[in-house]
Amino acid sequence: MQVIRRNMDLKNNVDISQEKIKITLLWIYEFKFTNAKIVEILLDLDGRHVRPFLKKLVEKEFISLFKNKNLDGKNYFYAITQLGIEFLKINGLLDDSAKKKNVASLQKSLSILHDLVVHKFIAMNLDSYKEVFAENSLNKFMAKDQILSDAIVVLNNGQKIAIEYERWAKSKDRIYFNFYRHYENIFIQDFYDGCIYLFENDIITNTYKNIFEQDHWVRYKMNAATSKLFMLSETFDTRKEQNIKDAFILKTFN
Repeated sequence: MQVIRRNMDLKNNVDISQEKIKITLLWIYEFKFTNAKIVEILLDLDGRHVRPFLKKLVEKEFISLFKNKNLDGKNYFYAITQLGIEFLKINGLLDDSAKKKNVASLQKSLSILHDLVVHKFIAMNLDSYKEVFAENSLNKFMAKDQILSDAIVVLNNGQKIAIEYERWAKSKDRIYFNFYRHYENIFIQDFYDGCIYLFENDIITNTYKNIFEQDHWVRYKMNAATSKLFMLSETFDTRKEQNIKDAFILKTFN
């Protein structure tokens, strides 16, 4: 997704409205869904203005409203409609091959809160990016079995950064395994230039940092049939890769 920035020099109300619609619909198309709080961040508006704006998009049938069965009934989410996609095509923001994405599973998805944290982080830092790719678009960069992150952002200087959010701490072997796979994607495969790990709280952050800062990472391999990990005899000496510590950022964000 090419990032569209608000043009604060616009004076005509119609032009301002059209710009806000384009930004919102393109975001929903890329990430499959959104909520009012994310749109507040995207458009730099308060809730009093965002709610009627989204209501009008629903009335225009550019977006549809849905709930997640696992969350409080007051939690509303928005998905783009085929009419919304056609609007983006007409305005040159999507090509003719763009199709409506299946969002039926989002109504019962357990990962929707996880995804919203990723969306929030990207929306809050959008001025630093020129392109943003959600997890479902990462096959543009790598094969399916090489995808680890929740999103990839392209900085204004052209660097590609993987974004990964951990709401819960994984097991120690899985943490080592994923650290090394990110290392391979950055330094060997050149899929992206760095990785930002986000964590739900400081306890999880410190757990990952303690493992990351070890001089030797225990190596693991995955059994493709069972997805279980087994330990390899060799370890990875992080001291031999001088730039590895600069390629990773580990921080608390929720």
